[in-house]
Amino acid sequence: MIIIVVVVVVVVVVVVVVVVVVVVVVVVVVVVVVVHVVVVVMMMRMIIIIIIIIIIIIIIIIIIIIIITTIVDLVIACLKSTKTVLDSAK
Repeated sequence: MIIIVVVVVVVVVVVVVVVVVVVVVVVVVVVVVVVHVVVVVMMMRMIIIIIIIIIIIIIIIIIIIIIITTIVDLVIACLKSTKTVLDSAK
């Protein structure tokens, strides 16, 4: 019984760590791209590019939120199913 719980906890921790790493990488990439584009914009003084970048950033943030919520739902579902298994095993 304890082994199952440990496995579930380990899986959850691994998933969370992976998600955090992915999000951090995405954020870093976005920041780097934005900085580059801002430098270009400062040279070109184009408002359209800034607007496009803002839209892209918003889309990326929405995608990240969707991914995180999906993973959280999966983790909760896993925990519920394991709890059911544990309860039925007793």
